[in-house]
Amino acid sequence: MFASDFSKLFCVSESTLDIQVGISPSDLPHIFERLYRADESRSRESGGTGLGLSIAKWIAEAHKGKISVVSKVGEGSVFRVQIPLSQETGPSRTV
Repeated sequence: MFASDFSKLFCVSESTLDIQVGISPSDLPHIFERLYRADESRSRESGGTGLGLSIAKWIAEAHKGKISVVSKVGEGSVFRVQIPLSQETGPSRTV
C-alpha cells in the first residue's frame, strides 16, 4: 500500500447528491469561485449569492481537505468533501 493510499483511510468523506438539472461542463471550472452563478437568470432576489460553494471550498482547504464535483446535465451532481482526520502541522507548539 502506498502512502497516498494509506492517507485516504484516515479522512472524513461526505457526499451530497443533487438530482436536478446538473451543471454544464463549461460552468464546472468556475463553480467554486466567489460570486459565480451558473444560472445567469438567477438573482440575489430569487435565491443565491454565489458564495456557498466558495465558502465550502475555503473550509475544506482550511482543514487540508478538498471538495470535488461530478455532474451531468439532465441528471444531477454529486459533491464530495474529504477532510483528513489528522494533519501534519509542523513543529509542535505550546498554547
